[in-house]
Formats: sequence, structure tokens, C-alpha cells
Amino acid sequence: MQAFHTFACVFPLLLTFGAAACSAGNGETAGTADGRLGTNAYVVADAGDLQRADTHLKGSGAVAFKQPLGELGSKKSYDLAFTLDDGGSVTLITQADQKLENGVVLVFTRVGAGLSVALGAAGQIGEAKPLDGVDAASALRIVVDVHNDESPAHVLVWADAEFGEEKAVFNSEEDGPTPGQGTGTFWGLRLAKAQVTTAVLGDPKFVEQ
Repeated sequence: MQAFHTFACVFPLLLTFGAAACSAGNGETAGTADGRLGTNAYVVADAGDLQRADTHLKGSGAVAFKQPLGELGSKKSYDLAFTLDDGGSVTLITQADQKLENGVVLVFTRVGAGLSVALGAAGQIGEAKPLDGVDAASALRIVVDVHNDESPAHVLVWADAEFGEEKAVFNSEEDGPTPGQGTGTFWGLRLAKAQVTTAVLGDPKFVEQ
């Protein structure tokens, strides 16, 4: 059985909105926009040493996007393009609250040319799983489905433009279950020695039959 650890021990999410945060209901955006990545407005959740431009985010830090997920039990895809320094990571946090807590978390980490993903929710995170055939030393395009209408949330990851359950390089129903569901309607990214050029929210790539 796959082991899970508490975020406090393995991956603390030190994400706060500070003065930018405001009270928000379901599907409501939070804070005043600090910048944009492409057309997506965001609030800086952790400035770190993050370098920000309309075309990229670079360095280490975190942002929360103002585009809400709409509902707690949503099914969404997340199209990400990024590069990682050796030892760097990009974390997708979705179905979270305004502080990017209590959500579904995917941590993509590079070691050498290898890429792994660790999946978490409900305050726990699983062991990192290597993604076979993915060259983390090159520019990456990763697409993630999070089906938070299922319990636990169903998560799929693709490393190319061919979608379908059989094409996924990670499928939580086969590679280790999500330890719960997200309990909010916000999403964002945490970077550590990384550069992100694309983060696009869309409809799910895989539809259950």
C-alpha cells in the first residue's frame, strides 16, 4: 500500500495572501491582480525570488490564479509548460481554498533527466513516482486532469498531446490513489528553481464513459 506523509513533515505549503486576500464565496476570485501569465491574472502568494513577466514566471515563489474553478466538484484540465533546473520543481495546487491550502497537490520534480510526480490531498502527500520516458532536462509540456467530483479525486497526467486513460503517464486509479479530495475552488502554482511559460485552465481531457 502506498505510504502517505503529512505536508508538515514533507512539503509545507507556506502560502498566504496577506493584505491581498479578501473574503470570497464559492467561485469568487480573491485579491487584486498582481500580474498576468498570458491572459491569466494572478495574485502573488509567495514572492520568494520570483521574476514575473506576462510571458513567464521564473525562480522560486507561488501565485494563485484569479480564474476560479466554478464549483467544488469540478472536473478540469491544467495545461502547463515549464522548464526545471536540476533539483527544481513545479507544484500544481487545485481545488484549494483562497490560501491555496486543502487542495489536490501535484509536485513535479526533476532529478537529473528524470521527472517524478508526488500526489497529495487532505494534508497528506504520497511517495514520488518516476514518469517513464519523460526527459526533464528539456522543456516540458504537462497536462493534468483533476476530477474532484470523484472520491477520492481522480488525477491523470499526460506528457504529450495524446489524451486518453491508456496514454496517461500517471493515473491515480492505477499508480497510487489520491488521499482525498480538494475542498475549495481556487488553483495556483508553486515554483522552486523553475520557469513556467504556460498555465491554462480548461475542460477535462478524459471523460469517464
